[in-house]
Amino acid sequence: MKKQLIKVISKYIKLSSEEEDLIEAFWTEKTLEKGDYLLRNGQTCRTDNFVVNGTLKAFYINPETGKEEILYFAIENWWVTDIESFQKQNPSIYNIQALEKTILLQINYNSF
Repeated sequence: MKKQLIKVISKYIKLSSEEEDLIEAFWTEKTLEKGDYLLRNGQTCRTDNFVVNGTLKAFYINPETGKEEILYFAIENWWVTDIESFQKQNPSIYNIQALEKTILLQINYNSF
């Protein structure tokens, strides 16, 4: 599965074998079942995530209407995270939820 990530990154930059080995070392696999949350409003985003297989939605609840507003869908070979929460290590205002069984590769904040 990490080869899939390496292949996507290699479309944009040339990776040395050492860099590929680092990817292998720092990225770990996580599986979410349909309905599982990767991130909930108020939690700090601790990982950057690459979708190997499956689909997730990023959304928030509009405080004025109380309705869910979808920001984006994350599909295979795509990235999903709350980048501001991840970079600043602050609580997120978003939710990220699996719409089907989903396999991710993750790198944690300290490794990133």
